Amino acid sequence: SLRRLATKALTGAATFQRAVSHGSNGSIARTATGAEAALRTLARQAPGGRRFARASTNPDPAKAWSMYYTHENAYLNWVRNGATFTAVGMAFTMFKGQTEHAPVSLGGCVVQAMGASYMVLGATQYVISSLALRNLMGISPVGWAWISLNASWPTALYLIGLSCFHGLHPRWLLGLVADNSAVLPARLQERVFQLVAEARHKEFEEKPKPRRAGTRTGF
Repeated sequence: SLRRLATKALTGAATFQRAVSHGSNGSIARTATGAEAALRTLARQAPGGRRFARASTNPDPAKAWSMYYTHENAYLNWVRNGATFTAVGMAFTMFKGQTEHAPVSLGGCVVQAMGASYMVLGATQYVISSLALRNLMGISPVGWAWISLNASWPTALYLIGLSCFHGLHPRWLLGLVADNSAVLPARLQERVFQLVAEARHKEFEEKPKPRRAGTRTGF
């Protein structure tokens, strides 16, 4: 097992140190050979850490947890930066609407795009770094499910909210909210019904009208 191999390697190293201090050249060579053999056996048993992917290769669990929390905090920094720049872009749009009566601000859209980039790149970096540090953090299958969930739901909700801010309400979202409107506050119900009515009116206007048969006057 890994524990026996590690014990053998440590014993060989300790014997080597004692031989350096008190032994002859022959005993030094024998103990050095034993320590090297134990280390080579460890390397063969765990090539690239593949056999121990579920267990942390860090001997100190506190350091493994510290690395995990540092990794999570780095991802939260990406999310915070994305939310901050998005809020600044929305403030630009509201300022233009109040001062110049403009429906949208080009600079605000650029800053919002910067915030969206932070969100997407942060989620990508979060997954890639999890793959790179999987052995040191000892990520289990449940941990991979948790990482996948954390990488997907903030970005998904952010993109849905940003599209709603720009008037691009997903149809499935309107249908889901309308079907469960009974549990919503009264003001939110009115807003949902207004959005659903606007979406249906827009679909009716965009629907191609069939041609009438007969003369040019339509009779």
